[in-house]
Parts: sequence; C-alpha cells; structure tokens
Amino acid sequence: MKITETIKSLKEEIEDLKKQLEITKSERDQFKEIADRNAIKVMKYEKSIKDITERLKEY
Repeated sequence: MKITETIKSLKEEIEDLKKQLEITKSERDQFKEIADRNAIKVMKYEKSIKDITERLKEY
C-alpha cells in the first residue's frame, strides 16, 4: 500500500470516528436529560412523602 493510500485511509477512519463520537455525545446528552427529569421526579416524590409523614404526625 502506498503512503498516500495509507494517509487517505487514516483520514477516512478519523472522519468515521468523529461521526461516531458525535452520535455518542448526542446519546449522552439525551441520557443526561432523562436523568435530570427523573431526579426532579424523585425529589418531588420524596417531598410528597415528607409532607404526608408530617401531616400524619399532626394527627
């Protein structure tokens, strides 16, 4: 294989890896959004439990 062919092949491989990285970053961002939404839901749930517990203590 000639050096120019090797360089061309490596450049193509780099471009493919860059595309894969972009997809991975996009997926990571989607998972982070889901995790953030779920964290908020958990905090609301925990607050509800705390409120209910406090109300039950009053009775």
